[in-house]
Amino acid sequence: SSTSAPSSTTTTTVQGLFISNGHAYNQKMNQSLYSAYSYPNMFFGIICGILIDKVIGLRKALLLFQLLALLGVTVTAISAIYFQQFSMMLLGRVVFGIGSESMWVVQSTTINRWFGEKDEGKDSDAIEEGSPSNLTPTTTTLRDVEMIT
Repeated sequence: SSTSAPSSTTTTTVQGLFISNGHAYNQKMNQSLYSAYSYPNMFFGIICGILIDKVIGLRKALLLFQLLALLGVTVTAISAIYFQQFSMMLLGRVVFGIGSESMWVVQSTTINRWFGEKDEGKDSDAIEEGSPSNLTPTTTTLRDVEMIT
């Protein structure tokens, strides 16, 4: 069954949306959402690297993975808020995970190309220094990538 979007004055959880609309939701389902985000990325990093280096290039990969992340989070949100369709939420999390985690490969490649061989080692320092700020969005623009490709 469908429901309307929650009002801005209420605090709503995914579990609350499911239960209030007569659908089951439990801790195992919640953990499955995290797994759907994480598991594909155990293998996709290699595929992502090949896509960047051999197939579509850095700028197109950046755009592709940003669009995948946006699509994934949109599918997840719409399927939770309006339809309470857990299978679609899982699909959205897989797509979101592939898109957002592949951005780390794009970021590493960008930094590596920026510093080049003459500054070997500084590229990994830049990535490590950025890691603690993972709670804030990392923004890379097409203009920035264009400068180094």
